Amino acid sequence: MFFKYFERKHFKRQKEKERQFKNILKTQGIKITINSDKCTVVTKKYTIPNPYLKKVSRPSMMDHLTDRINYDEYIEVKECYIECDVEVDKVEKYFKSKTIKMDTKTLEIKLYLEKEITIYYNNTTEEYFFDLDFLYS
Repeated sequence: MFFKYFERKHFKRQKEKERQFKNILKTQGIKITINSDKCTVVTKKYTIPNPYLKKVSRPSMMDHLTDRINYDEYIEVKECYIECDVEVDKVEKYFKSKTIKMDTKTLEIKLYLEKEITIYYNNTTEEYFFDLDFLYS
């Protein structure tokens, strides 16, 4: 219980730092608007050990169902991100978004419907972030 409290507090602190970082970039950085056709959605697949196989659980009436679900030793995980090449101050820059927890087709459809993506970029520190709030609305 005590550990969970600090874990949540740390998570809130991280979210606040990220919010401050975005606000600073929005006010001091360069706003780059890109046509969504220039961006590509990249899917990365990898496998991880199945965490359910390591857990020792109490016998339950539902064991026969969970055994079928969690039979595989490894689980395949898919991550999506957006990448694009943009010319900033006559220099070609490569931008890559953070991983997006969304299906590839859904992400492509939302990008198609949005038509434009905004990237905030700081020239001096070369920090940037994709403004992808439209994905979750």
